[in-house]
Amino acid sequence: MEHDKYWAERFEQLTEAELRKADDLSAEMVKEYRQTAQDLNDDIQRWYARFAAENKMSLAEARRVLTGRELAEFRWTVDEYIKYAKKADISEAYIQKLKNASARVHIDRLEAIRMQMAQHIEKLAAKGNARLTDVLRDIYPDAQMRTAYEVQKKKGFEPFARIPEADVDRILKKPWVSDGLNFSDRIWRDKERLLSTLQGELTRGLIRGEPYGKIAQRIAGRMGVARSAAARLVETEAAFFSSRGQLDAFRDLGVEQYEFVATLDSRTSETCREMDGKVLPLSEFKPGITAPPLHCHCRSTTCPYFDDEFTEGETRAARDPETGKTVQVDSRLSYEEWKKKYVEKLSEEKEPDIMNTGGDNLEQAKKRDHKIMITDIAVSKVSLVEIPGFSSAQNESLRTLHKELLRDAQLHNNSN
Repeated sequence: MEHDKYWAERFEQLTEAELRKADDLSAEMVKEYRQTAQDLNDDIQRWYARFAAENKMSLAEARRVLTGRELAEFRWTVDEYIKYAKKADISEAYIQKLKNASARVHIDRLEAIRMQMAQHIEKLAAKGNARLTDVLRDIYPDAQMRTAYEVQKKKGFEPFARIPEADVDRILKKPWVSDGLNFSDRIWRDKERLLSTLQGELTRGLIRGEPYGKIAQRIAGRMGVARSAAARLVETEAAFFSSRGQLDAFRDLGVEQYEFVATLDSRTSETCREMDGKVLPLSEFKPGITAPPLHCHCRSTTCPYFDDEFTEGETRAARDPETGKTVQVDSRLSYEEWKKKYVEKLSEEKEPDIMNTGGDNLEQAKKRDHKIMITDIAVSKVSLVEIPGFSSAQNESLRTLHKELLRDAQLHNNSN
């Protein structure tokens, strides 16, 4: 197989596998949104049945204060909301809002149903945030590891350090879009917008004196729009962190050029068609501009670009993780075998850190890759230096600034 086709096909398969995880989550979230829409419908319908006359209610009627018995029922419901919120790790601000509502002696009918609506949307957002976090925690390091495996099949096998979980979380929290929001920020922002929209639809319907059916129809429509937006967010974030995992593996292993690979079919965008097959220096790898995702629902990927051919099954030089000696191995070594021998064994022992050691290790790295790359692992290992006369907080602040400087060099200066 021609080398360009081999790499393109392998990385299309890898990216497809990562994005399938996002597809599974999107399907789950569609069900969650539909169930939440049904729960909202049921609650508002019961509210109308209890307080409305002939399935209609004016705003004035909705503003009537709950009776003593109704208030007691409301407080019991709010207490249940508080218990759930604490278990689901919902924000303290929302929990405090619930506590304040429970302590009030006057609550009107409209406030009560608005609180019920808020609970449904808070639960939906909390579940979505937790599930997307879990999926991205899987996609990013998995894409990095599988990319490293593929690249080493060409360049030779050697120990590869698994990225620490703390660094994965830090990378996930870092915004990658110009508006400065990460995926979690977007979920909570969209939650506020959705809740405001739904509550607004209810209030407007009451002002107009509309029957429940009309209001319910509009609320269902708004939930459908939110459902589609949530699915787009999942797909886009998964595509970005799959791409970021590839980039970090390319950097760690000294890949100097990459090729843009579009999945060519009837759904391929013109943007991706135009980029397909382009070979660029790794320093120009910028998700959203010269690397996936270029748009919503983007299925494109990248692969390393090498000038010479690659035949699967050829023997390759490899560094034995136990002896440190160079040996010849079959490049068909499976991913699981590679992971067990070159990743997990390294995790059991002390990880080599060419960025923080001098002498032979540094010289070997220079000969091997021609440049020393600043890796995520190297950044995470910046040590705390105790400077005389500085407080602990000042020393820690300097270490943080050191890390930020390395990260900036890694992202913008091709990290030599």
